Amino acid sequence: MLFNFCFPGIVQLVAATAVAAPPVATTMTIDGETGGLVVAMEGFPSFLIPENEQLDFDVVLNTPFGSPVVGEFILSAGLEDYRPPLSAGPEALAAKPSKNAWLRGNVRGAYELYTLDHTIEARILPQQEWPRVVYRDVQTGSENRKRELKYGTRDGKPWAWFRSDHHCRGCDRAEHKVKKRVLFFSRKDHCNKCRRMGHRDWSESKEFEIPPRSLDMLSSIYAARTMVREGMESMDISVLDRDKRWEMGLTRGETKRLTTPAGAFDCVAIKLDARAPEGSGQKEKFKGLFGVRGSLSIWLEQTTGVPVRLEGIIPAGLVSLDVRLELSEYRGTPRAFLPK
Repeated sequence: MLFNFCFPGIVQLVAATAVAAPPVATTMTIDGETGGLVVAMEGFPSFLIPENEQLDFDVVLNTPFGSPVVGEFILSAGLEDYRPPLSAGPEALAAKPSKNAWLRGNVRGAYELYTLDHTIEARILPQQEWPRVVYRDVQTGSENRKRELKYGTRDGKPWAWFRSDHHCRGCDRAEHKVKKRVLFFSRKDHCNKCRRMGHRDWSESKEFEIPPRSLDMLSSIYAARTMVREGMESMDISVLDRDKRWEMGLTRGETKRLTTPAGAFDCVAIKLDARAPEGSGQKEKFKGLFGVRGSLSIWLEQTTGVPVRLEGIIPAGLVSLDVRLELSEYRGTPRAFLPK
């Protein structure tokens, strides 16, 4: 479907540490200049979560007959006071107040009869105990589904927990019975693969060991921005995609000035090379979180690393659609992020 597409799907940065290493602690400090949260991991470039940033993108469909705007994508991030759960114990509850970071991507739109409202959200918690990150994915509209991922260190190992939902497959709940007509009679049977969110149940969860220094897909976007800010030519990082992971190398590409609804910016392209981990047995091809496939291009402002344009191809039945995301509005970005 057209809107099975979103910025985080393009930036599935995966890293991988092929050689097993002991789990490492993650530190989080407030940056004095920007007020953002610096997330530092041993053996990995630290990355910054902005204090309060929002980037709005137009979703543009490229066709032989024109380039209509068919939706919007909002990428935002911020900090908030962290309140440990009561189950954390008296020491955690009495500890000095701290911050946690939140990251959110939301795409909304409609094309012909298809509608979409899809939100993914990650929360990076200021704790070393399990879980360190909670990642949720909820889609509503013409299709409904939800997923949840948690990861961190458990029993001294980098660990992940994942679950997704499915159509409830013939449960006994009366509210899931729908009227069906058979010849001259009607009767109530359980719905068959309907798309209602209320008719979906959680599947059994999965737990598995992950490489050290793994990231979810939203966090990886901000890690990629570090590559531009620090002038790095390449980077290998590791990202979790549901109950799978991908290894991806990022390489700096060409630079050029791009004109968007938000203004003109000098940008650098980041080239992505995705591959399944050696020995994983994964046979499927790499695709973005919302169905993006084929060649991917990410254009980041060459000084700050703020995303400006994203281009990709998505399948839609028997054809492929050329889609791009153009920055339209922004707030809370670094002071150096200015149109030319």
